[in-house]
Amino acid sequence: MPSGGAFGGITLVRVAGIPVRVHWTLLVVLPLFAWFIAAGTFPAPGDGAVDARGLALGGTLAVLLFVSVTLHEFGHALVARRLGVPVSGITLLPIGGVTSMEEDPKTPGRELAIAAAGPLVSFALGFPILAVALAGLVPEVTPGATRLVQSLGFLNVVLGAFNLFVPAFPMDGGRVLRALLAFRLPALAATKWAARVGRVFAFAMAGVGFVTFTQGGWTLLLIAFLVYAGATQEESSMRAKSTLGDLEVDRIMTREVALARPDDPVHRALDVMFETRHVVLPVADDGRPVGVVGLHDLAKVTPLERDALLVRDVMRADFASLPLHAPAADALRLISREGKEPVLVLAEDGHLAGLVSRTDLVRAIDILEVDRTAGLGPSVS
Repeated sequence: MPSGGAFGGITLVRVAGIPVRVHWTLLVVLPLFAWFIAAGTFPAPGDGAVDARGLALGGTLAVLLFVSVTLHEFGHALVARRLGVPVSGITLLPIGGVTSMEEDPKTPGRELAIAAAGPLVSFALGFPILAVALAGLVPEVTPGATRLVQSLGFLNVVLGAFNLFVPAFPMDGGRVLRALLAFRLPALAATKWAARVGRVFAFAMAGVGFVTFTQGGWTLLLIAFLVYAGATQEESSMRAKSTLGDLEVDRIMTREVALARPDDPVHRALDVMFETRHVVLPVADDGRPVGVVGLHDLAKVTPLERDALLVRDVMRADFASLPLHAPAADALRLISREGKEPVLVLAEDGHLAGLVSRTDLVRAIDILEVDRTAGLGPSVS
């Protein structure tokens, strides 16, 4: 599923310059997937217990399924890049995969193409694999090999169909529906209608899940929760983006900024945090930002090390920044979808001019909504 979100994880490989990451939760859950697949698809003859052969087949199918999910996400990623939308990476999660894009598609046509690309890849994998298995063309090198291939093909078809034909965020079908609506409606209205449809599906799935709870309906309840949350989050994000409109970051940023210097001892940064009540500080060298340091970074330093270690030893250099006249919506995306806070605002000469925090954005959106409700123009200063 395409997203703006940042999920972190361990980078496994880079393909075509796109990092593929695995979230740690998947590493924990994958053996459980292997066990459940072995019990349900490859039970031992006789008593139906899980044996070593079944566990090996279940593990193989679990890994191949997430390879398929990765290829599904590359469908999104490569089409997005082809259409000029930068992609920051792919993250594999227990619930599937996420393609993180650095900006939203500019037109409904682009969003439609990007959203549909993943399911089409799944169909392109699933139907041929399923056909080969059903035609009896799989060498039975071990008992269960044909069933493994058949299951892999079937799961790819289900992955493609579920993502494409369930018109609900965060599945691809929700983005397809919004794109189709956006050909006739403004982006915010299209998102609202798509979110409403998604919530209807969520309630329907939850109802079926309650009725069939003991027969595996709990999985439908989990999916219903994710669909409801995804629809609500997408609508809130689009509403906030629409409210900000063409407002630029220099209108909402905090100008009085507490700083740390790279050569400051760690205890000095802690003192600044205590005095200012800021838990993240930009780190600037001669007025030019070189990183950020947060309370959680400093918490890793023992009391004995606070005099010996410098801020440069613990700061993070991968900070987010925007120029003065960038759209405030870009700061919203960086903070809400990529988890990068604060966003440093740079003057034309590269010096730090201010920063944008989540608080700055919330305050600006609240003021703009009041202004527009009263029929006034933007008055954020």
